Amino acid sequence: MADRDDRSPTLSASRHRCADCAAPFAVAVAEATYYRDRALPGPTRCRSCRSTRRAERNAGIRASLSAAHDSAQPRAQDRGRGRAVPAGRNGPRPAFSTTCAACGAATTLPFEPRPGRPSYCRACFTQHRQSAPPHRPRP
Repeated sequence: MADRDDRSPTLSASRHRCADCAAPFAVAVAEATYYRDRALPGPTRCRSCRSTRRAERNAGIRASLSAAHDSAQPRAQDRGRGRAVPAGRNGPRPAFSTTCAACGAATTLPFEPRPGRPSYCRACFTQHRQSAPPHRPRP
């Protein structure tokens, strides 16, 4: 019984001409095996031209990513804690103005308050949370 697959041709180093610079280049057996195993067409450019082409392609991608990053909206500060918070995919996070149910001060919330539910400013929320009984998990 033969060790090699008879359906695949015997591979050996082959010589080609580069499509860009017309220089002769060799395709190693391991490289030819890589292309054959993945059903890809063999290389048409020498290693140097492939590297140059890859660098040019990646430079274009990096430039577009950089432009997208530069045009993004600046980050908002996390309510005085000094940590930067990303604005999100759809721009800055919404802020809803309301009145604190405990002290009556104007405050903003990162969510829309529900009617019939109390909304607290940061100080009253912290105080209310500390005085509330501990949360019991549901059975």
